[in-house]
Amino acid sequence: PLSIATRVFLTMGAVAYLTAVAHVAVNNAGLLPNSQIIAMFDMGYEGNVPTWVNSVFWLAVSTAAFSCCFLEPSLKNRWPWFLLALIFCGASLDEVAEIHERVGTALQEIVTAPGMRQLSDRSPNSPWIGFYAPILLTVVLAAVLFLFAKLRRLKWRLLIFFGFGCFGLSVLMDFFQGMLDTQRMKIASDLGVHLSLLIDASILTEEFAELSGCILLTVAFVSYAESLQQEKANSS
Repeated sequence: PLSIATRVFLTMGAVAYLTAVAHVAVNNAGLLPNSQIIAMFDMGYEGNVPTWVNSVFWLAVSTAAFSCCFLEPSLKNRWPWFLLALIFCGASLDEVAEIHERVGTALQEIVTAPGMRQLSDRSPNSPWIGFYAPILLTVVLAAVLFLFAKLRRLKWRLLIFFGFGCFGLSVLMDFFQGMLDTQRMKIASDLGVHLSLLIDASILTEEFAELSGCILLTVAFVSYAESLQQEKANSS
């Protein structure tokens, strides 16, 4: 029989694939730009089906982390899992509430670190990146160090590495989308592609990379939880 981690991978992978296919389909069906069908399935919109899929995927990561917290035999190692679960749960809520975009926009002028302010100015339509960059980097570094210390199997570490790598790619695509049109046109010209095509590709890449990152982390956590459950069964 398939392991729970494998079934989770297949299920989430299928949902992510269908979400991407729906995005491509509605944007190439010759519909009017203001069509409700596009608004419902376009991954670049908010408050639609892809948004809820993203939210559920983040919640899946959180649930998997809570499972690890519950099964972790060492009490001192439970609180990092608990914190990770809370962070991913917060990301799930943020997906539907658009908290990071709203806070980043509101606090853009308060950013004091020169390097971060420069980052924000280079992508003025995605100001949250500049504001949250120090926080995100700190959280990711701490999470990776903890996870690499706990999840010692190579497959788990690869899942974690590529999972956070997918998140990084997603942020990079968001950064590109937030750049000024003149900057994006120059990049499109250098690549020899039409700007609209490049923007569409960046949206699809951003959202699919985020879904992929959630899948990889969920599979890693579920697989680790299964190993803890097996160890517990063997010792009893």
